[in-house]
Amino acid sequence: MHTLSGVAQRTGISPCTLEAWLHRGFIHPQTRVNGSGHRNLFSEEDIEKIGLFKSLSNLGFSKTLASKIVFEGDTEAMNSLLEIFKRLVGLTYAGIRGDLSAQG
Repeated sequence: MHTLSGVAQRTGISPCTLEAWLHRGFIHPQTRVNGSGHRNLFSEEDIEKIGLFKSLSNLGFSKTLASKIVFEGDTEAMNSLLEIFKRLVGLTYAGIRGDLSAQG
């Protein structure tokens, strides 16, 4: 299990950003209770999910949608993401096909 600072080092995301995402409910680590109270601890799976969340956010997806996809397994949100990717691939394929036709 990893602390917030450990996750920051592993992901390159600042601790302040991770804390803000936690506070806003965008990321959901496992929470453990120790002698001094609650402490957020992150598993390897949590770190992978945070990386995916960051990637989706960097691609322009809202943090709310990214969180639903990555942490909540929201099927409707995932279907929205897949539809966007299908459109992007279709546009890219159409552009490549058009470029090849123009070279012909």
